Amino acid sequence: MPLHGNRRPSIDRRNEEVEWYNQIFKDQTGIRWGISLKGDSTIIGSCGFLNLKKQHRRAEIGYELHHDYWRKGIMSEAIAAVLRYGFQEMNLNRIEAIIDPGNTSSVQLV
Repeated sequence: MPLHGNRRPSIDRRNEEVEWYNQIFKDQTGIRWGISLKGDSTIIGSCGFLNLKKQHRRAEIGYELHHDYWRKGIMSEAIAAVLRYGFQEMNLNRIEAIIDPGNTSSVQLV
């Protein structure tokens, strides 16, 4: 689940996130994957597509990672896999990332 700063989201917040992931998948407007370390099922973040427009072959990519795992190459690996999936399996033509310009880490990542 998305983990922001030093705060751990409540169980209710986590359940809301999972419900949202399920709903965008059901509505075919997005898809989200949990991120975990190899050999560990603990979810430390997520990555995926939202605002999917199949008729235009486009989507937006979104991601988040618990701060304890920043700058370890984890999100770079996850984004590369998600982009490959989007272009090769979903046949997307364009994937956009909407980033706050002040978020220099995200700007560098993409």
